[in-house]
Amino acid sequence: MFEVKDIVTVNHNKEVAKVVTVNARYSQIEVQYNDGSYEVMGFHKATKQEDDKC
Repeated sequence: MFEVKDIVTVNHNKEVAKVVTVNARYSQIEVQYNDGSYEVMGFHKATKQEDDKC
């Protein structure tokens, strides 16, 4: 499950974005790209980035 402020990779364009809204009812997230634009997409269209720092 995604949470607000998670960093994700958008599958169709391989860009990194930040989750700003999570809608569990419709299985959608709204992400903000580095250029300031937003996009709404289904959970299946984004991959959560894992922390590589341990």
